[in-house]
Amino acid sequence: MARVDTAPLTVLSADRLRRRLAVHLAGVLAAALATRALAELLPMEIAAGWGALVAIGLPGWAAVRLLRLDRRLGTAEAVALVPLGGIAAWAPPLALGFLTGLPFVAVLIVVLVASAVGLALCEPFRPELVERREAAGMGLAALVAGAVGWYYQGGIGAGDALFHAGRVRKLIELDSLSLSGISTYLDGAPHAGYAFPLLHAAQAGAVKLAGGDPSATYVSLVPVFVCLVPVTVYAAGRAIAGPAVGAAAALLACWDALVPGAWPLSLQWTEQPPTFTFVVLLPIGVLVIHELCRTPEHRGLQASWLAIVGVVAFVHPTYVFPLLAIGTGVLLVSRVGLRTLLAGYALGAAILGWIWWQALAGAPPAGAFNPTYRSGVGKVFSHTVMLSGQAILAHRGAFLIAMLAIPVLLIGFGRRYALAAVTMLGPFVLVALPGALALLIPIVNLAQARRFWIAVPWPYVAALVVALVAARFPGRRLAIPAAAALVLSFLFHLRFKPLWNTYASELCALVAVAGLGIALWLIVSRRRVRAVPHLAAGALPVLLLTVGLLSVPALGHDYSRRPATGRPGVSRQVIDYLRAHDEAPFPVVLADLRPAYTLSGQAAVYVVAVNEGHMRAEPKIDPPARRAAVNQFLEPATSDKARNAVLDRYHVRYVMVERDSDISATLATDPRLQQVFVDGDNTAAVKRTIFQVLPQTPGR
Repeated sequence: MARVDTAPLTVLSADRLRRRLAVHLAGVLAAALATRALAELLPMEIAAGWGALVAIGLPGWAAVRLLRLDRRLGTAEAVALVPLGGIAAWAPPLALGFLTGLPFVAVLIVVLVASAVGLALCEPFRPELVERREAAGMGLAALVAGAVGWYYQGGIGAGDALFHAGRVRKLIELDSLSLSGISTYLDGAPHAGYAFPLLHAAQAGAVKLAGGDPSATYVSLVPVFVCLVPVTVYAAGRAIAGPAVGAAAALLACWDALVPGAWPLSLQWTEQPPTFTFVVLLPIGVLVIHELCRTPEHRGLQASWLAIVGVVAFVHPTYVFPLLAIGTGVLLVSRVGLRTLLAGYALGAAILGWIWWQALAGAPPAGAFNPTYRSGVGKVFSHTVMLSGQAILAHRGAFLIAMLAIPVLLIGFGRRYALAAVTMLGPFVLVALPGALALLIPIVNLAQARRFWIAVPWPYVAALVVALVAARFPGRRLAIPAAAALVLSFLFHLRFKPLWNTYASELCALVAVAGLGIALWLIVSRRRVRAVPHLAAGALPVLLLTVGLLSVPALGHDYSRRPATGRPGVSRQVIDYLRAHDEAPFPVVLADLRPAYTLSGQAAVYVVAVNEGHMRAEPKIDPPARRAAVNQFLEPATSDKARNAVLDRYHVRYVMVERDSDISATLATDPRLQQVFVDGDNTAAVKRTIFQVLPQTPGR
């Protein structure tokens, strides 16, 4: 059970505070210097992990201790809040850095010094309060998860990691921080998804401490971020119904991330904002909201709820809706913490309003929504009003168990487990209630709404069901549900078509309507629902049943890594050349759309345009006009005058084209372009030529 903080606040004397501050400052400095030393001796993944502990872990632990959450919560829950506190601690100095134009290293120093001051202000931590067996289990689970993340970690590839690595690189290498400076484009407006790069900045702190190339070091953060998944999910499950539920939920969540039904869950992308929000931040939100139900007046928990809303709104704005749905359901049914809930709504609305003003207001009109873009949308009575049941269930048997358990837990067992059911019900209603999708799409667009099924926190309910069964069949009697779990695992693996495909949408809609109706009845009838005491079930029996449910698909899964295939679009020599010319102000490179996207992530350069899929959230830069300008420039028949207009409009300093193309031969005759680099024949990548743009000659 969580502890109750009854100890009075101790005021340190001035002399003792000075001594403690000196010790903590020296410790933080030593930890920061050790990161670079580790990078020289060990693989970068270890150095980057240590850098993340320093840049995120130290300020996070200081925040947890200053809010006295380590006294209010168990050790597991307190440790799970460290990522939230560490990222939130970056917000004030980062905002100051953007407002005053500080270099990033100054922001990093402020964060580390503030961490030392915060830790010095706290009384020494009492190790005897740590539950050692639980700590050992969490540590082992984190190490195993990190090893799995290391195994599946790939290179930077050609996906979204390029965008995020480019943000991290520019934060580190800019002489003066600015929202436009970190853009993919010279003087570009903020990206609507990442207008305030809070997570990028915290990760840039780890990358800066570890050293190495920012793009490569950013990818090396994968293992340490994967370590957070079992820690945060376990703590959230523990807060709901005890250690056994937490352990089973962590196993279910990690398995779901290991064999995902959609890309944002894959472990190899855990350091990226969408996946990080799903698998780390939302579990922290579940943890905070359940502890808030127990002590709604605790200032530290109130601050934690506002912090998780603010961090999620900045890290990935659209996913604040599932988070608020979790909080709304739990707090309304429990009838506590309503002022805190409203404050969270106000904070989320303020942040989304600021993002809209910075990134969307005044943008050229977007194209009409394509009504044929309906992938993943389900039909109930011939109307496309929800996500499809096939997408929501994703052939996950444990999800089906949790979904069917929602109405049972809401009305059965004396409503002792209603809060666990409501935790899942809130986000589930967003995707499965007929009509809810129509309300979401105008706000977050269909591409984002289609991902909301990933945010449904089903592992806690599935783990609770398993724990209830294990508690009812103690000792040797556990063989009965264990055999049933194996049979269910086999049946789920068969993917019975009427269940998973034909009637899945109707089944999800029915459960959403029934669950919402029961929850509203509980609220209107003022039936008080309280947080349940920890369930008396052993962790090992519960884990055994959970393994049984996962056994057949686990044995049939192919665990081999799938290395990237295909011909690299840009050679290492091209990247190295542009990195040698990327001092601020960074040069603008005009290139075809896909290689331009690669350049934007691997070198500190600005580009004119990238492929359409990576420009949707930046309408203020007029993406269609930029792409049209690039295509016009690279057309051999375009006149020199038209090309010069493009060069001048976007302040282009370099032009990159395929070496053996017709446009390369045409540009070689342009007196305003000077060839400065040519790929050799010994590269496996597409061979490129780079031209430097000379100043405009008067009279031309």
